[in-house]
Amino acid sequence: FEELSAGQQLCKECRGAFPVVKCTYCRSEFQQTSKGSTSTICKKCEQNVKSYGKPTACEYCNIIAAFIGNKCQRCTNSEIKYGPPVNCEQCKQKCAFDRQDDDKKVDGKLLCWLCTLSYKRA
Repeated sequence: FEELSAGQQLCKECRGAFPVVKCTYCRSEFQQTSKGSTSTICKKCEQNVKSYGKPTACEYCNIIAAFIGNKCQRCTNSEIKYGPPVNCEQCKQKCAFDRQDDDKKVDGKLLCWLCTLSYKRA
């Protein structure tokens, strides 16, 4: 049981066998769980498409993940928690949320979620 990954419940062998891909909609990375699968939509977005139809672009981050209303779930939750978005110091879009904690900044910069991801990858 300790060898299973937390998110996907895959054994070490399967984790190595199935690729990690980026969701077409929310841009989160997830591990595909079957060899024949060519889907690049995560389980959560797949369920949302069934329930709400195809998403539109979020008014803040422009990610095509606004299933209900005009904001994606990530921006909606961040706005509730941290207040309105501010300009990202990297992409200059108004889609970063000031979490009032210098430890949450990336090299002292206030970045949006997408810029934080690409910064951590580099």
